[in-house]
Amino acid sequence: MDKEKWAEVMEKQAGQRERSKNVYQLYEENGCKCPFIVKRTNWVKTAFVVETIAGNPSGRLKGSPPYHGNPLVFGHYINPETGELVADRSAKDGSLSCPGSFQWEIL
Repeated sequence: MDKEKWAEVMEKQAGQRERSKNVYQLYEENGCKCPFIVKRTNWVKTAFVVETIAGNPSGRLKGSPPYHGNPLVFGHYINPETGELVADRSAKDGSLSCPGSFQWEIL
């Protein structure tokens, strides 16, 4: 990869990191209520409908930001273009993996 292309890729990734937040931050920005839809910045045809965090559909999270003790996030995966369930992506218990990572954006 030439230097110009490399610089372009790095600039794009830096912009994504500035926009990206963890699911708990997005929940707070959404008024501390579910449901809401998130996707990882590198996902194309998959999103996740957040239905509960720490077993609750609404309310303040316990613990200190930005992780709040990493409570479990439950919901289901969908295709954001069609709204259809993406069954093969869902964990057996319906939880979202890595909600504390700073790779999420709200749809």
